[in-house]
Amino acid sequence: MPRTKKSAFALTSAFMLFTAWAADLFKEVKELGGNEQLIYDFFAKKSNIKELAQSIIGSVEKVVKKLFPGNEYLKLISGEKEIIIDVCDGTELLSEATDTFVSIDPDFRNYDANEKGNTTEATKVGVYELIKDSQFTDFFNSVGVGLDKLCFTHHQIKKFVNSHRNWLRANGYATFFLFKSEGKFFVSNVHVNVVGTLSVSVYRLELGLLWSAQGRPRVVIPQLDITAL
Repeated sequence: MPRTKKSAFALTSAFMLFTAWAADLFKEVKELGGNEQLIYDFFAKKSNIKELAQSIIGSVEKVVKKLFPGNEYLKLISGEKEIIIDVCDGTELLSEATDTFVSIDPDFRNYDANEKGNTTEATKVGVYELIKDSQFTDFFNSVGVGLDKLCFTHHQIKKFVNSHRNWLRANGYATFFLFKSEGKFFVSNVHVNVVGTLSVSVYRLELGLLWSAQGRPRVVIPQLDITAL
């Protein structure tokens, strides 16, 4: 849909929603013993409108914070920067990415963690930093949505590494990506080695290893569309 049509559609939808909301508001006020004049007096004061707008924004921010972790385990460090993984056809595998990594973990094959993915659209991501010692299950489950929604394909991980290398944790520390293969969840660990080369390893999600926040490992997570959840 062209941008102008999208804008017109959004404006029409917003107007219809507001009309329905206003009708419900009048009904509620009337049931509580009020009348039209009370509603008019309320909206005639600009300060009341401002407070209402702030309340709405506050509610939206609470939802966003729940879906996009600013929690006890993860801290967003990419802010409002737009980091996009371009369209991928899903055919590339980390186990075969010798053009990107000097060292590749053989466990991609040993663990059956080597399944190709489907085609994916351009995907906006956020980069987070681990702020509390924790296991994979702790900080990935802290996002508050199903793990399937947090998964990348091998191809997307490789493209992120090549296109946004500056967002990888440097000096031999980890940058984690969640993915799924053969119905099971795994975590890929990308390292920028001290000499600047790249290596990649794989872990099972349920691994009981406690990751230290002292090294500030990073976690890359898709930025979800809250209207689609």
